[in-house]
Amino acid sequence: MKYIFIDTNIFLHFQFFDNIDWGELLSTKDFKLILAPIVIDELDWHKVDNSKKGKKARKVLQRLEEMFESNDPNKSDNTIDILLKKPPKDIFRKYDLVLDEPDQKLLASILDFIESNKTQKVILCTDDVGARLRAKNKGIDVMTLPSNLRLKPENSIKDKAIQELKKELVTLKSKAPKLSLLFDNGKTFKKFSKNSSETLNLEIIEAEVESLKEKYPYMDYTEIDNGPKDNFNIIAALNPMIRVTREQVDDYNKRLDLFFEKYKGYLTSKYRYENEKKLTELIDLLLVNNGNIPAEDIDIHLHFPDGFKLMEYEDFKKPPKEPNPPSKPKSKFESIQSISHFPTGLYSSSNFTPEKLNKPSIKKTNSYDVDYSRKYLKHNYTSSLEKLIVLYDSFEDMKNFEIDFIITSANMTSPRTGSLKVIFGNQN
Repeated sequence: MKYIFIDTNIFLHFQFFDNIDWGELLSTKDFKLILAPIVIDELDWHKVDNSKKGKKARKVLQRLEEMFESNDPNKSDNTIDILLKKPPKDIFRKYDLVLDEPDQKLLASILDFIESNKTQKVILCTDDVGARLRAKNKGIDVMTLPSNLRLKPENSIKDKAIQELKKELVTLKSKAPKLSLLFDNGKTFKKFSKNSSETLNLEIIEAEVESLKEKYPYMDYTEIDNGPKDNFNIIAALNPMIRVTREQVDDYNKRLDLFFEKYKGYLTSKYRYENEKKLTELIDLLLVNNGNIPAEDIDIHLHFPDGFKLMEYEDFKKPPKEPNPPSKPKSKFESIQSISHFPTGLYSSSNFTPEKLNKPSIKKTNSYDVDYSRKYLKHNYTSSLEKLIVLYDSFEDMKNFEIDFIITSANMTSPRTGSLKVIFGNQN
């Protein structure tokens, strides 16, 4: 007869022991299944658990109890015995086994059974590699059950609920907008170059003003006193309505002096503006919807670090306006003629103001928080956000930084977060 000691893992992870055709597996009908005391203890220990393992342990113990109470520990002519006597401590010392380890308690029961029954026809059936190796080391034969007898994992009610929720979430995400932010280059980063400043050169400014004086020379009296003595000029000399006076010439020359001074100031302001412009970078962002439905009631929150001044593009100073030279003086007669020609197109229907988008909100703390909003964005569409300007105090301050963003929408399942990188020159 063969004696099969069954390890606890066989009861927990395989089909019910009384549903297994042990005779076919062992190629004999002359066998007996043996349960060691440690196996009963472990099944008792697992039965209090609410897991699938605990549920299986309770069913096994119930089945064993039913078999023995009915005096029918027999199914398909297979017999099973439970050892009530625990192995003595001498067995542990003799075979160098550890008293407190469950696997070694099972080996001690097998070795005690072999000595007590004077038999070597004992087999340990276990799914534990460590237990099989230790058994072989003690001269005990081992076996494991075929994989087709292993129980398939069963999802608990909780697991099934989680899977259903995951499926619903995937479905919702597939029917949701997919919003993101990019730079105007279509990427999540943008490289800017550093330009060196230029020194104000007063000699160049003076030279430009002198060149301007050649282009717009002063008038002298000879232009009105000495001219061809034809009939018109004779009449003009006699009629102040159709000639330019000396007072007009003097006034024109004064206005030329003022124009040249203004132009000198304009060139200085232009230099300063161009240098300050080199200390700025334009932040031009795109809101993109790559989802398969439109996005509604969109809020965009940006966070900029400190180290610069952040402003709306429209608030950045405009380039200085180049002054216009004064007009040459005209006679009263010429002035009256020019007034009679009114400009056309002042009331053209093409003059209209386009609808203005919602202005961003810029809040300064130690850093900057910027908020945008959009009512609607179609799927597979892009919307430009209002441009921002980053202004530095010096070229040394121009360093890489990141813009963190959070995007929410009324019909998005969760906020979209991310960051955009600003890179200067060859910095990493």
